[in-house]
Amino acid sequence: MRYSFSMFGWTLVSGAVLAIGATGCGDDGGALPSELFGTWDAVSLEAEGMSTPCPGEIDITATDSVSCGTEATTFNADGTLVVVETTDELGDPFDWRQEGTWSTSGNTLTETVTREGPDASNLQAVDPPDVSAGTFRVSGSTLTVSVTSPSAPPVTVTGTLQQR
Repeated sequence: MRYSFSMFGWTLVSGAVLAIGATGCGDDGGALPSELFGTWDAVSLEAEGMSTPCPGEIDITATDSVSCGTEATTFNADGTLVVVETTDELGDPFDWRQEGTWSTSGNTLTETVTREGPDASNLQAVDPPDVSAGTFRVSGSTLTVSVTSPSAPPVTVTGTLQQR
C-alpha cells in the first residue's frame, strides 16, 4: 500500500507507512518562536543526495518519490498555520489550501492540519487531523525543515523555504 505524507506542501510517497519524528532551534512548549512568524515560500527539496527546486519531484526508488509544488506556508503568532499551494510538482495549476495549528518543542516543529480544500471558502475537516513534525533551523530569512521516515532504509527529506 502506498502512503502519501505531506508537510509544508511536500509530498513523500512511499510503500511504507511513515511516522514522522525529528529534532533546529525553538522553544520548549512555551511562547512560539517569533523567527518563524510570517510567510515562507518553498524553494527546494533534498533527499538521498539529490535535490530539486520547487516545483519539482525526486524519484527515490521505483515506488518512492518526494515532491513539492509552488506553495507558501504562513506561521501566525497565534499558533495558526495556513499552507497555500498554487501549482503541483510539475508546475501545473493546482489550488489547495490547508489550515491548522503549529507549535515547537526544542528544535522540533509540529504542524497539525485540521481543514483543507481548494480555497478558504471550501474547506473540509480533516478527521483525524494530520499531524507531522520535523527538525527545523532558521538562518536569516531561510528556514530548513527535515523529516525522516522510519522505512527501511530511512529517507531524510530536507526542505528549504525563504521568508517573504
